[in-house]
Amino acid sequence: HHDEGTDRALRYAQLVNADAVTCVHAEEPESDDLVYTWDAAHPGHALEIIPGERDSISRRAVRRVRQERDAHPEAIVTVILADRVRTRSILAPFAHRHSLAIKSRLLFEPGVVVTDLNVPIRSRRSKLPRVPTRKIEQVVLVSDMTRPIREALAYALSLGPPVTAIHIDVDQSQRDRLERQWSD
Repeated sequence: HHDEGTDRALRYAQLVNADAVTCVHAEEPESDDLVYTWDAAHPGHALEIIPGERDSISRRAVRRVRQERDAHPEAIVTVILADRVRTRSILAPFAHRHSLAIKSRLLFEPGVVVTDLNVPIRSRRSKLPRVPTRKIEQVVLVSDMTRPIREALAYALSLGPPVTAIHIDVDQSQRDRLERQWSD
């Protein structure tokens, strides 16, 4: 949808070292307003409409992501989803069933990374200004120097600096092993 979340997602896509940005919307009966106002709200970013009301939104979105990945097998496709959240609750992700379905279907897709941007919903009476996204910092949690962790670090570095690697020390032997692996 065309809102603060969409604005943040587009800004995020502009701040990382992306080769291309594709804006995609799975058509719904209430999509008309979005389609007619998109160009004015987001000049320079064409909106691709995925038709087909027979298939679910998540199936159509995942099919489109797979097409993009298959067209660029040497690249990593980053899917940016912006969800508006009302509360900081463990149940908040379940309020966005389409987004949750897309995330869960893409979880095991090779060559695909899902970035989740949560946008808190502010009340109309809130005096807090919108905080524009000006900088992105990647944080990678490092438990050991396994291949998936090395790939996560390489991906974070490819998005652009700064990258912070964080290790939570559990025991001395794990720490010593990680320090040796890190220096290698």
